[in-house]
Amino acid sequence: MKYHLQRKKYKKLGLPQLKENIKIKKVEDHPGDLTYYEVKNMTLKIFCEFFAYQKLDVTDNFKKLGGDSLAAINILAKIESKLKCKITVDEIFSAENIDVIIEIILSLTSTFGLNPL
Repeated sequence: MKYHLQRKKYKKLGLPQLKENIKIKKVEDHPGDLTYYEVKNMTLKIFCEFFAYQKLDVTDNFKKLGGDSLAAINILAKIESKLKCKITVDEIFSAENIDVIIEIILSLTSTFGLNPL
């Protein structure tokens, strides 16, 4: 009903009419993009499996969990195989917590990422 009223209003004002065959495209996510929650769940699962914890939080720190260079290399290999992105050991150690690591992974796996595999 509103649509018809608007068309009459356009006619009265002498404005160009709306075209009836306007197509609206639905913007879809790039198939390679992962959501924050998917990456979060996968990353936390990798950390839980490696450190043998039942549950971890994104605020947990890699170093405080007992992470060292060998742990970082093993976790990076799992991240690379499961999430298809490559991050460095320096990025793991410089990250304040797991959430920062998740943000790094998201930046690399998105369509606007810098270094996807």
